[in-house]
Amino acid sequence: MKKINISVAALSVLCAGTNVQAFNTGEVIGFDAGVAECVIGGTYPVCDYGLSNVTSGSYFAMDLNGSGTIEPNEKTPISPGINGGIIVGQLMPADVTGICSEYPGLGGVDEPWCFGGNYGAHQILTTPVTDNGNGTLDFSGWSVKWNDGDVPLYGGTAVLSCSSMICHSSDIYSIDYSTTIPTGGFMGVQYALHLESTAPAANISLTPVGGDTHECSTTGGANVVVNSTVNLPDGDSVESIEWSVDNTVVSSGNQFSNFVQLGTHTVAATLTTYNGLVANAETQVTVSDTSPPVVIADLIDRVVDAPLDMLGFTNYLKVDAEGIDVCDPAPSVEAMYGAITHDDASLVLINYYGKAVFDIPAFDLTVRATDSSGNTNTETRTVQVTQ
Repeated sequence: MKKINISVAALSVLCAGTNVQAFNTGEVIGFDAGVAECVIGGTYPVCDYGLSNVTSGSYFAMDLNGSGTIEPNEKTPISPGINGGIIVGQLMPADVTGICSEYPGLGGVDEPWCFGGNYGAHQILTTPVTDNGNGTLDFSGWSVKWNDGDVPLYGGTAVLSCSSMICHSSDIYSIDYSTTIPTGGFMGVQYALHLESTAPAANISLTPVGGDTHECSTTGGANVVVNSTVNLPDGDSVESIEWSVDNTVVSSGNQFSNFVQLGTHTVAATLTTYNGLVANAETQVTVSDTSPPVVIADLIDRVVDAPLDMLGFTNYLKVDAEGIDVCDPAPSVEAMYGAITHDDASLVLINYYGKAVFDIPAFDLTVRATDSSGNTNTETRTVQVTQ
């Protein structure tokens, strides 16, 4: 629904004389639910002495004390029924019955409310509500089902007040209707109806591209992309979307594309529209490291700087023991050296030109690397020894 964010209280212009229909057949005249509070004590609707005030939103009222003025505690808050309000051009009977301690039914235009010990709901049985095109609505078919009977409230027209000179259904509006109850136990009592439109709202939802879990792809984290989907009242547009990670603002724009550190984080967006609406959304994003380091385990001939396959008496060795991890720049590395013995599990000490050397068939190097996320990988390199 197209809505304009202008307060009715600040700018309420009667749509008289415009000769433009705000509501067309089939449209729903929605309204904001009424809010009540207890006058003395308790919690509405169970108030001390049964006294309550409607503090905001939509309501109907009856001048029960005959003062000629609707008092705050003579109002009964109402909220839209299952259809969301009044369907223009359509009859809307109410399904409601019984005293207030019993099941009330489904209501009609509004949800069932309790009045005078019985459930009631507004309904339209004869003439549907239509837009007269001159700032008024035809309410000649307005009635209420109460105490298992229909109470007509046929007063004629309701006044439509809007937030723009030419009234549209998308505007902020209020509807006021009054009549004198013509029949029944409340005959002659002044009745009033006040409906307020729901304030326009903006909405933003977030979708992490590739899901909410990402593999660490660079040192310490990964670049994460989160798309935003925005729903706005017609006529409004996005002024800004501000993005934050764990309550720290990091960027702005329609899309989040930022580096996110290893771990679970809250990515949040704050939408602001040109008409001053604000909406917030957040999503959880996890950057995890499940890949073990790549391990290098080599015995290198220091002269030719190349790995050895066969170790001789003339080789000078150095060890290449490394762990390479895309996420952790400095994984821990452990190097373990070992001599492979002969078949009889012996190491033979021999003399070589006055030097004591071990006679072994092979020599191995085992390297284990562990990254900061606990992923471990092991590589072993074995070099044969010349006899």
